[in-house]
Amino acid sequence: MEKLLTIIIPGYNVANFIVDTLHEVFNQCESNFEVIYVDDASNDNTLMLIHQNFKNFIMEKRLSVIESEVNCGPATARQKALDKVQTPYVTFLDADDSYTSIHVVSALVRILKEEKPDLLMFKCITDHGKLKLKKKCILSSSLSAREAMIHKMKTANPIWDYLWNKCYKMSVIKNNKIKFEEGIRSAEDVEFNRQYLKITKTIKFIDEYFYIYNCTNASSITKKKVQCLRIIWCNGGIGKQQSIMSCWKTVRL
Repeated sequence: MEKLLTIIIPGYNVANFIVDTLHEVFNQCESNFEVIYVDDASNDNTLMLIHQNFKNFIMEKRLSVIESEVNCGPATARQKALDKVQTPYVTFLDADDSYTSIHVVSALVRILKEEKPDLLMFKCITDHGKLKLKKKCILSSSLSAREAMIHKMKTANPIWDYLWNKCYKMSVIKNNKIKFEEGIRSAEDVEFNRQYLKITKTIKFIDEYFYIYNCTNASSITKKKVQCLRIIWCNGGIGKQQSIMSCWKTVRL
């Protein structure tokens, strides 16, 4: 059966995380998906662990592994995987992150099948070790590109900039030649989403927390650019500190 969704996982020296992450992904209740792991020239035993623990998934073509010879950064790594996607939809997962339950992918697949949106979004939790924060976002379940852009400009909510809280339609990406700019090592997700949102027409929003973003691994391919994080909760802008339930932004110290 042709799969509906591809999960792209970029990684660099993620031996401490990748086995648990892939086990969690393949333990999802849904099987209508495939995974592309792209290794950005790791020099630890990441690749060995993948081939030892997931050779059956590789043989079944549910897991593809791309090995880069030179470390090029997350933008190039993601683009290498994106060029290989054959499914109608694609989403992204960082190698040290996780989903909130084994039912997440089945929920995504169901909505993608039924609604066929250009973009599907959901909420996330950030894991800071002892502190876990639910990222606040209030949106209608269906919205147009114009409504999305207005919300983005008014709130400056970074939920619009993340890659891993969205499912993208591959026909939109291919027909409009949307790509990650090679060599970019910072904010590549912001530019990709800017291009995508300009031409998307139908957006679905799931008002549930599906994704856990690990903020404790500073060496990650997608997080190593952030050396130190400070959480500021705000209501209407930075500087108005509010309660933990208020909208918050992550900024570099």
